[in-house]
Order: sequence, then structure tokens, then C-alpha cells
Amino acid sequence: MGSKIDVSLILLTYKSKILLMLLGDNLIISKDNTWRFIGAVRQKNKSFEETIFIEVEKETNIKLDSVELLSSLPHKNGTRNLYHASLTDKHVNSMKRRDGQLLNFFTLQEARELPMGKLTRLFVLKHQDLLQKTQIFAN
Repeated sequence: MGSKIDVSLILLTYKSKILLMLLGDNLIISKDNTWRFIGAVRQKNKSFEETIFIEVEKETNIKLDSVELLSSLPHKNGTRNLYHASLTDKHVNSMKRRDGQLLNFFTLQEARELPMGKLTRLFVLKHQDLLQKTQIFAN
């Protein structure tokens, strides 16, 4: 039996748009070429939240103060969590991308049209009603 792998993704929103990340080799389209939420495998001796804070800062230079758990899905090899945080102007102004990485904001409708990573697509499809009903995407 394999070891337990707990994965968390974070839905970062700003002005009713979702932040997605595309990784490539110096921005050349790779065969994977999928947009995804920022995510990470939970680090040993760290909480899910601490792991997300570390990963978001590493990927975007954004320092989050708090996150909200939207969903937790049991998986045969661990847990899959989806968190949410609303970004402020200050967060967005401090955002920096790494080499070979694109960061962009999309509406929920635009995101549905993109090629998405497996876990990102799963959460968007499974929770689209929740996402549309919450204040996350209020006009």
C-alpha cells in the first residue's frame, strides 16, 4: 500500500476572476500545457494551510493572511482540499511570476474553456454551483 498523499489547491480570486497558473519551459508550450490552481502536497509537520501559504508565496510572491476551506474530498491515497482566498490590490501589485510561468486571471466562464489540469478541472466542475452562489463571483 502506498503512502498517504494529501494535496491542497487554492482558488485565488480578484475582482470576480480566478488566478490560474501555466507552467512551461521558458513559456514555450509544453505537451502538458494546462492551466491550474496553485497547489501543493502537504509538507511533513505542516498544516494544509501552512503548506498553501508557502506555495502561494513561492509561486506568486503573494503573502496570504488567511484562507477558507471550500471543499475536502477523500481520495484513495489521501485527501484533496480546495481553499479560497480573495486577493487585494496590494496582493496583485506584489505578484511576480517565475521564469517559465504564466499567471493570469480568468472569469469562471473563461476558465471553463481552458485546458485545465485534472484536479483543477475536477474542482471547477464539481463545485461550479457553489462557486456561482458564493460572493466569490458576485458582480
